[in-house]
Amino acid sequence: MTRTHLSAWLVLLTVLAPSALLAEVCSNDFGVPDAQILSLRDKGMGWGEIGHVLAVSQVTGKRPSDVLKYRDYGMGWGEIVGMYGLDLGYVRGRAKGFAQVARAEETRRANDRSMTDLRDAPRSLDMDPGRSEPEVLVAGWTRAGDEAQAERLIKAFNADPNLIQDLRDDGMDWGEVKVTLAIAKKAGVLVSQVEWLRDNGMGWNRIAKKYGFSLKNVARTANKKA
Repeated sequence: MTRTHLSAWLVLLTVLAPSALLAEVCSNDFGVPDAQILSLRDKGMGWGEIGHVLAVSQVTGKRPSDVLKYRDYGMGWGEIVGMYGLDLGYVRGRAKGFAQVARAEETRRANDRSMTDLRDAPRSLDMDPGRSEPEVLVAGWTRAGDEAQAERLIKAFNADPNLIQDLRDDGMDWGEVKVTLAIAKKAGVLVSQVEWLRDNGMGWNRIAKKYGFSLKNVARTANKKA
């Protein structure tokens, strides 16, 4: 199944069978059990991270756990993909397509639950005075931890929420997002320039030194801000 066919099928599924578990469909494309996808999500991984793990796993025939161990070693996706001789553009394209559809479905489900909770609640708790409709999630941060992390980084670095979401879809964990924003701000360069260096196999220490400061200094600044 091609990425285009998968995306079309996922959109159709969302319209025709909204109660179906998104992970079940994605697992068919990536060849792993849906429970494994949900297990990765339950560990706090972003959909972009999960998409990268599954895409690399499928192409290489390696187990997701085998791919994840390199992330545990501190390797970036550029390093991991290069180690396996894969094209980062292909892997990232599949991962981001998966992330966007998965996040949209997760947001829809969260909104459905919110609406159900409000319908079941006493009328006095259903709506605030002066508000005609209950609030729903629109930003895509459906997990409390994700929302809190995003808010801290937006405030600390005056960052565009869409930029943070893009970095997450590119497979970065929250620590990597924070370091990327901190280096870019301290060096006075674009976030995309820092990400490009990381994607091309440079470690965080080398990236920091390239801009004339130590990673320890960057970490200290980042931790103070966020």
